[in-house]
Amino acid sequence: MILSVLLLAATDAPGPIEADLVLPATAPVIDAVIGGHPVRLRVDPGAETYITLSGSAAARLRLADPERRVGKARVERGTFRSNIGRARFQAPWTEEKVEIAGASRDLMVISPASGEVPDADGLISPASLPYRTVTLAARQPTTRDQTFTVPASFERNEALRTRLVSGGVAIQVEHHPNQPTTFTTAYVGSVIAATNAGKLAGAYQPVTVAFGVQRPARELRLGTPLRLFGQELPALLVRVHDWDGGRDRPPELTPSEDIPVYGRRMRAHPVLRIGADVLARCASITWSRPGQSLSFVCPR
Repeated sequence: MILSVLLLAATDAPGPIEADLVLPATAPVIDAVIGGHPVRLRVDPGAETYITLSGSAAARLRLADPERRVGKARVERGTFRSNIGRARFQAPWTEEKVEIAGASRDLMVISPASGEVPDADGLISPASLPYRTVTLAARQPTTRDQTFTVPASFERNEALRTRLVSGGVAIQVEHHPNQPTTFTTAYVGSVIAATNAGKLAGAYQPVTVAFGVQRPARELRLGTPLRLFGQELPALLVRVHDWDGGRDRPPELTPSEDIPVYGRRMRAHPVLRIGADVLARCASITWSRPGQSLSFVCPR
């Protein structure tokens, strides 16, 4: 996802709390206050460092009211614009005072007109929380598990990312436990296909990228499975028409003339989004603020 508007910086760390937060991975929900109103936010390591509120929550908080004030000052607001592959998206944003566990900071809040979050009012990144560490625990670790700790970073208004090198190309990796299947852009798909003997197979299927926007994808079957945190991934989905970076698309497992090819090239966007097909095997995921890292406890 590429932003096409100047956004508020959210990279400054919130006021630190010397405490560790552990949440159940099935319901990682916290209480917060936005603009003086209580909300419940789902903690998602795949979320960007701004807060995304559901349409119903934004209406309840009256975030769109142009006369709303914080003290005597009007709320700073604007329009968030994004290119999601070949699709375009926009939604209003406001700068809000967000309070969590007694710590307060100003954060950007995006309010799409549609889209609900299960059992919560919105999404928040663990990097936007004031805790020393944040753990999403799915189960107790066993002797079969191993801890994989990797450096993690986040740029302005982006998700936490780690790094994977494939074929000499640095791939930015996001971690989305609520996303059913791992998928990537055409650029990364072509890189992985070249290094792991991948071929496209099957019909198109939609993947939800962000804000409910869906893009067409196809399965990339790998001759050599991709290894992530000790797990083998024999196939992943590729957004075959988005962000090819001028590279040729992966070859077909069964050549067909029925697959349309778009002529216009799009610049490279080297992002791989790991989904529940990998992360659901892990006992826990932990973000460490002091270590600036993500730790995954997964089967060997």
